[in-house]
Order: sequence, then structure tokens, then C-alpha cells
Amino acid sequence: MSLLPEIEHTFNPPDPRPSPLFSVVFTGAIAFVFLVFLIFLYKLNMNSALFAKVRLSSSMLFFVSFIQGMLLLILGLYINFWVWGNLISLVQQLLVLILPFLLIIQRYFSEHSEIRAKS
Repeated sequence: MSLLPEIEHTFNPPDPRPSPLFSVVFTGAIAFVFLVFLIFLYKLNMNSALFAKVRLSSSMLFFVSFIQGMLLLILGLYINFWVWGNLISLVQQLLVLILPFLLIIQRYFSEHSEIRAKS
């Protein structure tokens, strides 16, 4: 019985990762947009005391439920991006979701301002 020759393994080089600067800029951009959103809500007097005064009609309940569902879908897309990391599919899916989301948000704020003007 003779010794078998030693097996030599060739490993693939690791996939190139984006620069850490890209991740920091992306996270900063998301944080900045969220901060601007909170500032606009403050300037519009959209606080919890105002929501307690307003009785939700069926259309307002639909808008609130739809907005929360869309936010959960977008959060799911971001989680999908961070786990599997496919930026092109993320952008394509976000483009499909963003138009109905913006239209519903605009309609919600216009109805909310009408209700607020009545009270």
C-alpha cells in the first residue's frame, strides 16, 4: 500500500465588497430622509394628540392600514437587500411600490387636513 498524493485545493477569491464609504453614505441618506420626515410632521402639527381627537372614518382607516402595510413591505425589501444584497432588484421593486405609496400618502394628508380644518 502506497501513500496517495496530497490533494491541493484551489479556493475562489472572495467576492469584491463595496467600499465601506458606500454603506455609510447610504445609511446617512436614509437617516437624513427620516429626520426630514419627522421635521415635516412636527411642522404640520401631526402629533398623537391630534390623532386622538380625530375619529377615523372608513376611508381614513383604509389609508392608515394601507400606509402601514406599504411601510412593512418597504422594510421587508430593505431586509431582503441586506440579507441577499441584490441592489438592482431592490431598486426595481421599490420603483413599483413608490408610486402607489406616494399617491396614497398625498390623499391621506389632504383628507387629514380637511378633517383638521373642520375641527
